[in-house]
Amino acid sequence: MKRIWIIGLWIGFTLLCNPIQAQVINKPIVVLDPGHGGVDSGAISINGVLEKDIVLEVGKETIRLNRELFGNSLDIQLTRYKDILFSFDL
Repeated sequence: MKRIWIIGLWIGFTLLCNPIQAQVINKPIVVLDPGHGGVDSGAISINGVLEKDIVLEVGKETIRLNRELFGNSLDIQLTRYKDILFSFDL
């Protein structure tokens, strides 16, 4: 019986000390893929602006707007956060 109380207290303590984790579970998850990156620049504008730079900034701005306008109500993840290229050879 003492073991059950210890386990119960441990579970309760864990839930109380980590309320953020319980909040994240209920958030809708959105994954954005700011394509290209690294050596793959994508399209290049007439002014020399690279598509890979624009799409990465749009992804980061989406995270910022979610935080500021929507109270961080979505769990937004990007497939890349800096100028790198992922290659998946299947």
